[in-house]
Amino acid sequence: MKKIVVTGGSGMVGRYMQELYPEAQYPSSKELNLLDAKQVASYLQQHKPDVVVHLAAAVAGIVDNVDNPLTYFEDNILMNFNIVRESNQAGVKNFIGISSTCAYPDSFDHIPSFRYPISESDVHYGPPTPTNYGYGYAKRVLGVHVDVINTTNKHSTYCYIYPCNLFGEYDKYENSKSHFIGALLKKISDAQKTGSPSIKLLGTGAPLRQFIYGEDLAKLIIKMIKTDTYITMNVAPDECFTIDALARKTLKALNLEHINIEYSGTLDGQYRKDANNVVLKQTFPNFKFTPFEKAIKDTYDYITRYNIV
Repeated sequence: MKKIVVTGGSGMVGRYMQELYPEAQYPSSKELNLLDAKQVASYLQQHKPDVVVHLAAAVAGIVDNVDNPLTYFEDNILMNFNIVRESNQAGVKNFIGISSTCAYPDSFDHIPSFRYPISESDVHYGPPTPTNYGYGYAKRVLGVHVDVINTTNKHSTYCYIYPCNLFGEYDKYENSKSHFIGALLKKISDAQKTGSPSIKLLGTGAPLRQFIYGEDLAKLIIKMIKTDTYITMNVAPDECFTIDALARKTLKALNLEHINIEYSGTLDGQYRKDANNVVLKQTFPNFKFTPFEKAIKDTYDYITRYNIV
């Protein structure tokens, strides 16, 4: 039986994995402080896993990334470097790192022939978006580290995946730490509690985004482990919508279409970063994402039932 270690077990995807795949080890930050290289080396030497899944990351929404780019660069660089390097040093055979579509270039305007969606090989065509600059580069360096290991260590197979935007029951629902869907659901809940006829969202509503349910990503990672499939790939659905369309789809799914949406007009972030899913479909042709409307309703029902928002 494979020995699996998963970092970031208390995060959104990690909590889904614990429910679906309890046989893996999910060390706490006290057991495995990823900022401490010696502790990481000691833990891996002691437990000798066959597979490491690296979910842990310092993450937040656009506001906190703009305000604290150095934190999101340094913490993620250190965590990623320590777990990748020490996994290789400890002889871990297989590694799955979680990157992000934030690692992709902010724009491809300098390449006239470029056509969206973005493929895995397009990552180095330009810098990440300024609003996610530190985090985006840290995730990009994770991929470089893995690629270099694969070219020098023929006894292991390491990979990383680029999930698009995530949401789910175990997301963050704090003002500065929330991603778009988390912030949206919190504002919808607040409007319901106060009787407000509208919610206010950042930006203009024009940027394009893909979203997947966090549980779906957990299921895909488990499928990779069980089938010994260690391939770098984007994880994204076919659909790509504007922020405004996604907000309205959310209100419709929750039967709250009477709530109006206002936009701040500032801080849109990256205009588009939709990811090509050809490799995913070729690798797992039968894998299906949970429909957005069902996932968003399940998420909202959960977080309101348990007073999370």
